Amino acid sequence: MDDDKREKLREYLRNNKPKSKINLGNNSNNKENSNKNLENDLNSDNLNLNNNSDLDNFQISNNKTNSNKRDYDKEPLFIKNHNPDVSSFRGFCFLVLVFISLFIVDIPTDRKIFNFFAVIILASRLATDPNKGKITEFKNDKIVCYKESFQKEIKISSKLKIKKTVQMFYGFYNDNLGNFKQNIPFFIVLFCFSLIFIQIFIENLYLFILIFIGIISLFFLPSILMHLKRDKDIPDLIFDNIVVDDGENKTSILVMSLDEYLAIRKYFLDIILIDLDKKLNLKSKP
Repeated sequence: MDDDKREKLREYLRNNKPKSKINLGNNSNNKENSNKNLENDLNSDNLNLNNNSDLDNFQISNNKTNSNKRDYDKEPLFIKNHNPDVSSFRGFCFLVLVFISLFIVDIPTDRKIFNFFAVIILASRLATDPNKGKITEFKNDKIVCYKESFQKEIKISSKLKIKKTVQMFYGFYNDNLGNFKQNIPFFIVLFCFSLIFIQIFIENLYLFILIFIGIISLFFLPSILMHLKRDKDIPDLIFDNIVVDDGENKTSILVMSLDEYLAIRKYFLDIILIDLDKKLNLKSKP
């Protein structure tokens, strides 16, 4: 009911009030009760109009919010796999360390031979990296990983687990099965290095400390340098690898720029209300 109609009704009520005591009998009481009922109806209509207006405003606001959300089935988010670039750079750093150990540092011949084979094993591992060319596609109800063809998909559900790790663990979290076989060369190199480190620790503690610092730097420094070269504004230079696990399949997503991180963060906020900023490290839980 609009304002003009309300005003006319109120004017009618004022003009039809009882004018003498003679008419204050049952008819007068009935008229007053009728007038009060009309006033109550007016107030009720006004309240309903306000409630309907609030409801309409809420629905409009809610529709605007939903319309602002991206439809990832129509506009999927694509993230390229940057891990081979970082691994290649790490391999280059490893070659530099091996060159130093072969021609600068005075070490026994048997260890030089070992370093030579270590380089061959590492180079073969990088050349056969199964994750080269991998693309990760984000949709409304799943995350699809493929290279030249479909590889696997991670289903979006309440069971989804998300955490952050360092780039060095990309391969371990990226594959579901057969991962141990693919990483046998790495474990062989790690075992041999461990034996040599023990021997160096016994013979020369100072050299052991230098080598230990070099290995730790080799784990983290290449990825940090790559970030500084490409986009130093990325939120986390160390825990830059996002692991997504639905209980059956899992994948790693290496983030190399602030734009990529913000796009992935917005995706998880829109789809499952999970904030990547609160996923701090390996021990974080959804």
